[in-house]
Amino acid sequence: MKLQLKLLGAMLLILSGVIMTGCGGGETVVAKGTVNGRVVSAEGGAGIAGAGVIVGGKPGVTDPAGYYAITHVPLGPQAVVVTAAGYTQPGGPVLVQINPGDNYIPNIVLVPTGGEPPDEP
Repeated sequence: MKLQLKLLGAMLLILSGVIMTGCGGGETVVAKGTVNGRVVSAEGGAGIAGAGVIVGGKPGVTDPAGYYAITHVPLGPQAVVVTAAGYTQPGGPVLVQINPGDNYIPNIVLVPTGGEPPDEP
C-alpha cells in the first residue's frame, strides 16, 4: 500500500511538471503587423465606405471616408483583396510586405463596374 501511494505521488509530481511546462514560458510568440490604408474610387478619388478588405486572411471594412485598419496580420508577403458593391479591383489583389508594427499601404484604387481603369501616365 505504501509503495502504491509513493508511486501515485511520483506520478502526480511528474504530471504536474508536464502540465506546468506547457503553461507559460515555453510558448512561441508569433509577431504580427497592423495594416492601415484607404480605398478610393478611380473616378474623383473619393473614399469608398463599406469596402471589404482582406489582408493575410484577416478581414476589415472601410469607414465612411474609405480608411481601414487591420490588426494581427501575419508577417511576410500578403495579398490585399478589396471588394465593394459597384466596383472592381483592376489587376486583382495587391501583394504587400507586412513587417512588425504598423504598415501603411498606399491608396487602393477601385474602378466603378463597367468603367475603364485610368490611363497610366
